[in-house]
Amino acid sequence: MYYTKPIPPLQSDFWDEVIKDGCWDWYGETNKAGYGLYDGAKAHRVSFQHRHGPPPHGWHVHHQCERRTCVNWDHLTAEHPKRHRVLHSRYPERVWLFDFDLGL
Repeated sequence: MYYTKPIPPLQSDFWDEVIKDGCWDWYGETNKAGYGLYDGAKAHRVSFQHRHGPPPHGWHVHHQCERRTCVNWDHLTAEHPKRHRVLHSRYPERVWLFDFDLGL
C-alpha cells in the first residue's frame, strides 16, 4: 500500500508523547495496529521525515528495532515495499528468492 497522506511537520508538542530511552516510545494515541498517531499521520513517519526528509514515493518506513511505538529516527529506515515484506517475513532465509535490483 502506498502512503499518500501528507506528513505534518514535527512540532514541539510531539515530544510530550515520547519517552527517550533507547527506543523513543510513543505514549500518545495509537491506531488498531499499534502504531503511534500524530496529527493524523503515523508518528514514526513524522519522526523519520523530520530527520531524514521524506522517503521515496511509495516506500515504507521500517522499524529496525521492530517496535511499532518507537519514533527514534536512528531506528528507522526507508525500505522498498518488496524488501519491507521480506524483512517482516517468517522466513528471512528465503530472501534470495526475491529480486532486489530496483534499478535505482
